[in-house]
Amino acid sequence: MEKAKHYYIAITGTAGSGKSTVLQILKDNGYFTIDYDYFSHQVINNSKSVHSRLSKIIGKDLNNFTEKDLKYVGSYFELHQSEEKNFEEWFQPYIGKKIKNQFHELKYSGLCFFDIPFLTQRNLENIFNEIWIINAEKEKCITRILKRNKYTKEKAQYLVDRSEIKNETYKINYSIIDNNCSINDLKKKILQQVEITLVRYNYLIESI
Repeated sequence: MEKAKHYYIAITGTAGSGKSTVLQILKDNGYFTIDYDYFSHQVINNSKSVHSRLSKIIGKDLNNFTEKDLKYVGSYFELHQSEEKNFEEWFQPYIGKKIKNQFHELKYSGLCFFDIPFLTQRNLENIFNEIWIINAEKEKCITRILKRNKYTKEKAQYLVDRSEIKNETYKINYSIIDNNCSINDLKKKILQQVEITLVRYNYLIESI
């Protein structure tokens, strides 16, 4: 039988837990990956619906959207978190539909890894075959965010608290990967987890 079926793995976790690092490890080892930040920026940059919604919230004409406007929106939301929340409540289901469409259009077969924060908030767990939850201590997450972004500690704390995974219940296979470790140890854990996932994938293919 031709192994042509996709097997989608969601990589999720608290902000600063190391999702992007895990995705890069997988990419470096030849696996197909999709980065949520890049994907969402493409959607925001090219969607008239998003531009119209942002224009109404911010009170500025953003219909001819540019990279400068994207930076302006980010700065605006840092100062107006309640309005950011209002936008996110509309944007989450919107981008969820875009992700589903992207999956339908994929010509790739085999394991496909998608870095996706706020997985349950977007009600997208049902389109994945498996979930990897990247876990790290809260203080480590905050430290990592501060190293990569010019945020205040309060902003980093807010991002961690907002994205923290608490007692989530999943109806599909999931694994918790501890990332309170060195990059070399994390690489070993990820490649070991890939082997487990490949067993599940092959079982699925053989059962078709």
